[in-house]
Amino acid sequence: ELGFLNPILKRMSKLDLFKKLKLNPVELSLSIVGFLFLPLCLLCSLFYFDYVGGHLRPDGVMLSWLSGFTAAQNGQVGIVEGSPDECDYSDGKWVWDETYPLYDSKDCPFVDGGFRCSENGRPDQNYTKWRWQPNKCDFP
Repeated sequence: ELGFLNPILKRMSKLDLFKKLKLNPVELSLSIVGFLFLPLCLLCSLFYFDYVGGHLRPDGVMLSWLSGFTAAQNGQVGIVEGSPDECDYSDGKWVWDETYPLYDSKDCPFVDGGFRCSENGRPDQNYTKWRWQPNKCDFP
């Protein structure tokens, strides 16, 4: 153990020991609290952003959100652009769309009960904000 400090510890109180070692008890306790608080905040923010959907989104997500917003504001319904020959529905990507979901799964009689994620215990709704966007096609 700390055998060399035993005579010193017997003669000094704890406060005197802090003074001898040039440690301020207030600064030391604030350092410990800060050291523990910062990782705790980082950990909590990771869980929070995962829960509310603050995940990294792919490129072009903000643009798809803005284009959907302006079309909804104008009250215009877009048409599918591009010729039917160019539009391949199987070739595309998933894009984030703030206008989704367009319906609530529990109100849709065509969706089988096994596919209703929110009714089967899924706590988040982030998955409902994604839609399929085929390449060379523009869906409203």
